[in-house]
Amino acid sequence: MEQNLEEGSQKQKCHLFQIMAIIGKKWTIAILQQIDINGYKGYNFMLKELGKISSKVLCERLIELENSSLIKRSVIADKRPVSTSYSLTEKGRDMLKIIDSLRMWNNKYHSEELNGQCDKNICAKCKLY
Repeated sequence: MEQNLEEGSQKQKCHLFQIMAIIGKKWTIAILQQIDINGYKGYNFMLKELGKISSKVLCERLIELENSSLIKRSVIADKRPVSTSYSLTEKGRDMLKIIDSLRMWNNKYHSEELNGQCDKNICAKCKLY
């Protein structure tokens, strides 16, 4: 029993498990892709583009991604109303490359099961999302 507790706490300390816990949450991949494409357009634009996501979930994911140094939030105070923009950090751009590789891997090995449904580069636009 004690060994299991130690293993569990090691997983929590492991950066790989920490980042996979964030990336594995619904909407995280779509948000990273959206920031890459339209992050400079701000929160409300992303909320509209992502469609089915709630404001609460988008806010939570953005905070998690910022705390993980995958994105950078900028406040634009020189215009009214004050707005925010988001951009990928170097770490975030590298993560997006990994996610794209996983998407290509998935399409390669599961193409028959997907039946051509996963043909988008932007997950939020996919029929399966």
